[in-house]
Amino acid sequence: MGVQIAAVQTRPIQTTPVSPSVSARGAQPTASLAPAASAQTAVLNPSDQRVSTPAKGPVPDVRLFFFSDNHSNPDLLDDFRWKTQTERPDLVIDGGDWVHDGTEPEIKRAYNMRQVFPVPLYMVTGNHDAHLRGPFKDPLPEVPPFRSFDAKGVHFILLDNEDETLTEDQFKLLEADLKAHAGKPTLVSMHVPAKLSKEPLTVKLGKHLPFNLASPVMRDEAQVKRFHQLMTQYQVKAVLSGHTHFPDEVVEDGVRYLTVGSSGGLSPKPGLDKEYLDIRLQGQSLEVKRVTLAEGKGVVGYAGEAFTFYRNLNNFNHAELGWNTDYFPSANVGYQAGFRRVVTGKGDSVAATVGVQMERPMGEKGQGAIFGTVGVSAGTGDNWDVGVQATAGYKHAVYGNYNKGVYLKGAGTANAGYLHGSATAGVGVQAGIGVQYQNFTVELGQEWSTNYQAQQLTVGFRF
Repeated sequence: MGVQIAAVQTRPIQTTPVSPSVSARGAQPTASLAPAASAQTAVLNPSDQRVSTPAKGPVPDVRLFFFSDNHSNPDLLDDFRWKTQTERPDLVIDGGDWVHDGTEPEIKRAYNMRQVFPVPLYMVTGNHDAHLRGPFKDPLPEVPPFRSFDAKGVHFILLDNEDETLTEDQFKLLEADLKAHAGKPTLVSMHVPAKLSKEPLTVKLGKHLPFNLASPVMRDEAQVKRFHQLMTQYQVKAVLSGHTHFPDEVVEDGVRYLTVGSSGGLSPKPGLDKEYLDIRLQGQSLEVKRVTLAEGKGVVGYAGEAFTFYRNLNNFNHAELGWNTDYFPSANVGYQAGFRRVVTGKGDSVAATVGVQMERPMGEKGQGAIFGTVGVSAGTGDNWDVGVQATAGYKHAVYGNYNKGVYLKGAGTANAGYLHGSATAGVGVQAGIGVQYQNFTVELGQEWSTNYQAQQLTVGFRF
């Protein structure tokens, strides 16, 4: 069946297939991927966003799977596809964030994998799908900000609110469409939740700061109130969202606001399962089951999951794009190894070091990055040097950029271990200079800690 881009309509249902689309800021729309049409859904030109004409249909009885925030995780997406192959719901809705870094290879892979779903699949735009990272060789299609369609006696509305707001045009189309289908069981889907059971910290802080922080929920209280009034007035059964990667549900005035956990992207904390919603709307009854795709992991497993996620994502993007200076990953991970010479009042020693590092590039041109490392050391000299070290800091390119250049760095440090005859722990600062070329880095550093001084030579390999 594949991807369906269902536009609203004012004429009898046709089954003319058109290509799906991606909302790409700064890119021109094109038609490159053509899905098969569904017998239940009119698939029209994406620019046709008029209100659909209600039609008499069967008694409401539909089963759908709702998932969101796969974030370019092909393994879990494939697992989910096989579940739809086995269970055969009537349709699937993807709640957005199909990709993570928003590169052209990611978007193409996301669409190709969704084309082979055995049932009609409808896509909602998420924030990661709209904030893209170049370069782009081909123009990208566009997902309309408002769509509606009917399936097995149930009315569906899909909204684009990836920027945490709805436009006035969307509100007008929403109200007109709800009015045209008054009395018909209706489900609404959009990426960012309108309501959560607890007010997020970023929203609380945003009320007292002169600037907005990234929000896991629609932040405009007037818009949320207006949206909820429409949901209540027209007795919408449920509003389906993702974005938070955290399972949640709010029931207010008979409307169920359902937020699904991640189906592939990193969870906000250890222990959360990857999941999707199995939804059955039969008559006036709405049954919702949360189905586990992958069990949540403990702290160590969660750290390993994060490392693997960025390793696989960056390997894929760099394999497709190379180390092009126009593309900088949202984050990278890597391994480090080297040597350090440690001096204390009791003597000095030389130790081998190994560790892992995670970096988050800062700035559009990749001139800087915040980073954190965790490593261990073991060696000897005048006495033993065995310990654990951690750093967190900032590096900035003084020549070139993040992919190819020379950088300076500064960091705070913490350490603990057995050093020169006694157990010890300390904190300090570190400065260094390094050269990075694509996957590889070589770095010299000096550390001043409360319990020692050290010089380091480190070689790194990053993904």
